[in-house]
Amino acid sequence: MKKRNLTIFDAGIAFVLAFVLAQFTSAIGVSITKFIMQAIGKTNEQISIFFDTAWGYLLQALFMNIAFVLVFIWYRRHINKHELLAKPNSNTAKYILKAVIIGVVSMFLLSGVLNYFQSLVDKLGFTSSSLPYQLNSPKNYIISLISLAVIPAVCEELIFRGVLVNALKGKGYTFAIIFSSIMFSIFHFSPSQLIYPICFGLILSIVYLRTNNIFVPMLLHFINNALSLSIQYFSNGSAEAFTHSASMLIYAIITLLIWVVIMVYMFKDFKAHTSSQASNSNNDTQSTNSQLSSETSTDASSAQNTVTTRNQKLNNWVFYGSLAIMICVYILLLSV
Repeated sequence: MKKRNLTIFDAGIAFVLAFVLAQFTSAIGVSITKFIMQAIGKTNEQISIFFDTAWGYLLQALFMNIAFVLVFIWYRRHINKHELLAKPNSNTAKYILKAVIIGVVSMFLLSGVLNYFQSLVDKLGFTSSSLPYQLNSPKNYIISLISLAVIPAVCEELIFRGVLVNALKGKGYTFAIIFSSIMFSIFHFSPSQLIYPICFGLILSIVYLRTNNIFVPMLLHFINNALSLSIQYFSNGSAEAFTHSASMLIYAIITLLIWVVIMVYMFKDFKAHTSSQASNSNNDTQSTNSQLSSETSTDASSAQNTVTTRNQKLNNWVFYGSLAIMICVYILLLSV
């Protein structure tokens, strides 16, 4: 198939396709597992208990995330290699270290906001999502690192940064960063996980576009999830969420403001970096164009612009329609 640039149309389709395919692969995987377990003599109660264990949770994570990999493979041929696996240099290495530090700091800065938001969600009657098993053994901890840190870090980044960011950046880098983060949050389908995926998604998208290397956001994603699990494991589940109080609200606001300052710095650094790259690219283009001359037809140009505008409107309708569909699904799941 001929290689082409991904568009906002691809982002909308990939977003819905990843969700639908994830439900399909998950259902098929669970059904096959149940069939095998029944064939070896396990009862329905034993099978149900198994899926609430660390091993069962790992299998479900594998089944669901297979969908993300498949969608990425489908769109991979339309993504330039240098936009996905650019070789890091000394400056990139320094930026990666800086990004890791910012990612870890952000997790702690946003903890107050998240816990305060969680208390509000609880008051509305929505229960926070939690593991169906206890992190009370090294075995469960290691398995959880694989199912909740390694697998999501790799598979979710392939679809959300690898495909969606590349598809959306034609509308502008800021647009791609913000909307890919919103889509990242919606995909978690949990009221308690509405805020943090957006905030952390902004960092992941900026870092990806800044380095053009998908392994960097994968690293940050893994560190974030692994750190969260480690805190739960080593605190023996004794860490309590902040209560809904005035003092906690003040704490949340202060830490949020500090995080906003950090994000402003990241955006400014990113814009300075992209401006420098654009300047170098324009100089090369002007140097090349100065050696060429061509004449274009005004009528042909006008007709082409009309077709392009029509296609852009269609692509926008598909994207925003897909986003609206996923939001409706989100609300529907909350009401069930």
